[in-house]
Amino acid sequence: MAKFSVKKPLTVFVVVLAVIVLGVVSYLKMTPDLIPNMDFPYVIIVTADPGASPEAVEADITKPMEQSMATLDQIKEVTSTSKNSVSMVLLEFEDGVNMDTISVDIQQKISVLQGQWDDMVGTPYVLKINPSVLPVMVAAVSREGMDVYDLSDLVTDELTGKLEGISGVASVSVSGAVTREAHVILDQQKMDELSATLEDAVKKQLKKAETKLRDAEKKIEDGQSALNSAKRDVADGVAGAAGDAVDKVRDELRDVYKNLEDTDIRDIIGGLFTDPDKTLEELQKNLDELKASLSKLMDELESGRLRAQVEGTVSDLVVSLMDGMTQLTEAQIQLDQAKAQVESGLEQISDAYKKVSEQTDLGGMLTISTVSGLLTAQNFSMPAGYIRDDSGVSYMVSVGQKITTSGELEEMVLFDLGLEGVEPIRLGDVAIVAVTDDADQLYTKLDEENGILLSFTKQSNYATAEVSNNISDRFKTLEAQYEGLSFVPLMDQGDYIYLIVETIMSSLLWGALFSVVVLFLFLRGIYASASARDVDMADIRSAMLQNTDMGKMKECNDRKLMQFMGINYENYDSYLYYKSKESLGVDEVLVVKVRSAADLDGLKDAAENRVQSQEKAFDGYGTNQMKLLANAVIETKGNYLFYCVAENPGKYEEVFRHAVQ
Repeated sequence: MAKFSVKKPLTVFVVVLAVIVLGVVSYLKMTPDLIPNMDFPYVIIVTADPGASPEAVEADITKPMEQSMATLDQIKEVTSTSKNSVSMVLLEFEDGVNMDTISVDIQQKISVLQGQWDDMVGTPYVLKINPSVLPVMVAAVSREGMDVYDLSDLVTDELTGKLEGISGVASVSVSGAVTREAHVILDQQKMDELSATLEDAVKKQLKKAETKLRDAEKKIEDGQSALNSAKRDVADGVAGAAGDAVDKVRDELRDVYKNLEDTDIRDIIGGLFTDPDKTLEELQKNLDELKASLSKLMDELESGRLRAQVEGTVSDLVVSLMDGMTQLTEAQIQLDQAKAQVESGLEQISDAYKKVSEQTDLGGMLTISTVSGLLTAQNFSMPAGYIRDDSGVSYMVSVGQKITTSGELEEMVLFDLGLEGVEPIRLGDVAIVAVTDDADQLYTKLDEENGILLSFTKQSNYATAEVSNNISDRFKTLEAQYEGLSFVPLMDQGDYIYLIVETIMSSLLWGALFSVVVLFLFLRGIYASASARDVDMADIRSAMLQNTDMGKMKECNDRKLMQFMGINYENYDSYLYYKSKESLGVDEVLVVKVRSAADLDGLKDAAENRVQSQEKAFDGYGTNQMKLLANAVIETKGNYLFYCVAENPGKYEEVFRHAVQ
């Protein structure tokens, strides 16, 4: 390579220039990250079961989860921890496993297990261990003169949304902000008072209902009396009509018999009397008329017309009687049904009186789970579509309303019994609504001002340094927008990246500078020289013997040079070769002067082969020999080859260089 570089300097310059250009372009295009984006073969599954003991968590969640996950492909180890209300299962897989595929399989197995759990068990949280979940920056935010409550509202309501919109930011986590909670505490005294009010109201309603039923019962009894009178009147009417017909016939016959009591008037007077006043004539006329009436009556009796008249009158009365009896029967049925309903209603009211205290006891009706369900059902808001006005403007219509204040929570209607005099029952009527916060558990100060911590995680396809710069730029924008607002980065991966890059660049520059200095000191000039003056080998031997420990070695002849180094002395101008006197010694010094610089490559190969064969021979037991061989020096200068294995090879090299300069 040295020979090629000397003969082709322009080619070497172009290659070096190309390497430099490629390095600069790569440096400008690379996306530096503190930790490479990779998936570790670990998955953590966390499942919450509020209120469950560690034993229950292990039996109901952890063991079924372990048994199910143990069947996953390429699973290596499954470990678990069961605590109060929490189960944590750690899965370790073989290296090289596809974590995306494994994640899908895990979700499928979790879906099967969820069908066997209680409703109180939460949805398992699956966490893959990945460096990208680590925050790229942790910063503190504060605002001059603002208390922790106002600062928390500012950060959560305004700043978080603006920070999440930064390019490359996946999420922003807020720590140290005040968290407010509304606690609903059922008040037994309030429920007892309201229960008594409800009991009185229900009893009043029952009393009104009972009064109405009693009135109805009285009316039914009056109706029954009227119905019985009507039945008697109908019976009396039939009997009276038949009796009138008989009396009519009897009266007629009585008149006849009276008129016919003395049937023969002529026989009575027998012409004994005169009738100057025509009295007898008149009497005879009356008798004749009576006879005519009797004759007519007899004719009617004989013909049946009188009987038919009597029967017709009775028949009409019977028909009327039947119609009346039908109506009376229907009325009787209705009265009986009404009476049964009234009696049933009175029995129900009597039972209700006995149970009214139990049914109006709010302590039994309202429980924590009931109130929780009502709160969940009413505390919602969802879009229900759009409406458009005449001008073409669309408005979104929402259903429901989110509860935002404690007053709204207290006024929330639980249920409406619809009782007269009883208002709808609201949450404030049966419970105490208290709003608490965790301000007493938080303490974050930034330059004596209240502070809040912000943690930023990046998207996996963005460089850490780029995201860090984007976050810093947004900090400056917000500080200018909000007076007194201050952001202080506490941890920034971008700083570490820039520090590493700057350190590398500095090391490169310092390394280049020291290389120049070392070359100058050792070569006595700025430019390295591949030439050396022509020195007699005897002078080199003399300098070595005087200034080094080469005299402790044994000088070797041509045969030894061929035996140990594989070099034929006849091919070269001159040489010196000294070797350790000990049988296991590896110390040796070789200097060869060649006739042509082209022969140096062969000599270097021979020296390198000598070192490799020695290392192979002493590998495993020759610790000192291996150490000396590791520091072997092989150098060419001018037409000379220098090879040395010794305790201090640098000393030999220095003497050699000084001798041939």
